[in-house]
Amino acid sequence: MAATAGPAAEAPSPLSRRRLATAAAIAVLSMGWLRAADVVRRTKTVDDVPDLAIDLLHRMNWTQRVVDHLESRRSPSSRINGTAKHPLVLVPGIISCGLELWKPGECFGRGLFRQRLWGGLGMARAILRNVSCWLDHMSLDAETGLDKAGHEVRAAEGYAGADYFAPGYWLWSKLLVEAAAVGYDRNLMHLACFDWRLSYANLERRDQYFTRLKSEIEILVKRDGVKAVLLGHSMGASVCMFFLSWVELNEPGWTEKHIHTFVSLGGSLLGAVAPLGAVLSGEMQATAQLGHVNELLDRYAPHLTRSEQRDVYRSLGGLGSLLPKGGDAVWGEDLVRLMFDENQRGESTPLGMDAIAPDLRRALGRHTGGYDLGASWPQARGPAGYPLLQATENPLVAALPRAPSLSVFCIYGVGIETERRYRYTRDGAPDDLSDLGVIDFRDDGGVDTGDGDGTVPLESLGVPCALWRDARFKPFNPAGATTIIREHRDDPDRFAPRGGPATSKHVEILGNFHVIFEILKIATGDDADVLEDNVVSEIKNVSAAISERLLAKLGPPPGRGLWRG
Repeated sequence: MAATAGPAAEAPSPLSRRRLATAAAIAVLSMGWLRAADVVRRTKTVDDVPDLAIDLLHRMNWTQRVVDHLESRRSPSSRINGTAKHPLVLVPGIISCGLELWKPGECFGRGLFRQRLWGGLGMARAILRNVSCWLDHMSLDAETGLDKAGHEVRAAEGYAGADYFAPGYWLWSKLLVEAAAVGYDRNLMHLACFDWRLSYANLERRDQYFTRLKSEIEILVKRDGVKAVLLGHSMGASVCMFFLSWVELNEPGWTEKHIHTFVSLGGSLLGAVAPLGAVLSGEMQATAQLGHVNELLDRYAPHLTRSEQRDVYRSLGGLGSLLPKGGDAVWGEDLVRLMFDENQRGESTPLGMDAIAPDLRRALGRHTGGYDLGASWPQARGPAGYPLLQATENPLVAALPRAPSLSVFCIYGVGIETERRYRYTRDGAPDDLSDLGVIDFRDDGGVDTGDGDGTVPLESLGVPCALWRDARFKPFNPAGATTIIREHRDDPDRFAPRGGPATSKHVEILGNFHVIFEILKIATGDDADVLEDNVVSEIKNVSAAISERLLAKLGPPPGRGLWRG
């Protein structure tokens, strides 16, 4: 008996055919993408590109673009010919220096010992746990300028204190990795975090910060007999300026023996405008490092008034060092425009730092308001025999050290809108100019911007280096230290969350490919091609105008005619 035939095979439906075709296409594309990715990984220079592709690139005028792209993929350290030479001493700024809780107050209770109050996940936990308590620990006692009774907050130490602000949010880590690749380790590199809330005088009184920094540099220099590179970022550059002023008062000639180069990286050498808004009214834009604190307080502590937020900022002694320096000669007579009637439009009263500073310093008190914000020819300051009271971070008051072999680099980003002046409004004229009401965010926003790195204006970033080389200002650079200006125009990658390797924003410049390359060239001694200016902004015109205004304000140096070099 013949076997019965099985059921006939069903033909695939149109839907099944589409699914099969889609799967096949995905497989082919995936294989092609993997193949292309492998080729890209193996392509190091334009010489590795196949001839057919080179011909196509030439036809489309894309060869240089490919060369630039391949060059940008190389790590900065791979382009360095030398190896570690000069000890590298790094002084971070505000956002870079983590703060730890060593003695929590009753509102926190136990369990937070050495947890981060600034930076890291510990900061987020502390804020979510009790934002008012966090704020109470972060602010300082107005009388002592130190932690409030029952609280102890200290700077995190070591590289972990500044390599990341939070998981995934790098700070100094990229520079540390590249420095290690050319031979730097703990024996040749030191990162000196500090409690940025404190005034500089209290940093030394409480933590002996400058004494410790001096000792660390001496140890590094003694190892191989090679002078160090001192690099300060943002507020860290001002800390370095104060340190050099202080150390020379303690031990004249120390800088010439121990420091090869001072690098101001995005340094707020003449202050910034954003901190002025913080201490005037508790306001600043998020473009500034502390601007995110405003957003945080608005979200988690909406019960705080602007005056209460202002009082928190005013308690931070270190913030006073970031106020605009040099007065109207540097910042103009309209740093603030004040409207007395909140309904008023158009008419306003211009105010400069010369007008605001006296009342503001009194309101800030002796810790936050104890800094010299003006400009004068260098001369003895404070009581003789007290270097801590005589030293200053203001480059328009104190001279550079008498160190003829010293080099000074001003390296910074430009091409980013940066807070430059404010428009305030209030009911009636103020009793004093430390109380100007609130920023008028109506219409055009109440904030004018200028060139800078998004946080520090161009005037503060580059003018000091320009003045130090001007023979008319030789009293500020008596030994003729060499100064170099290296500007980097912001060139962000729109697909990179933080701008990519060519961005020059205030914080992100720490990961800028070209900046890291320049720092490594300086540190390894292979610096011949970075000893010339790289200027892409209007800094020459800006510094020339400021120079003329300063000379008119200062007059001839004391005891002699105008210095002609």
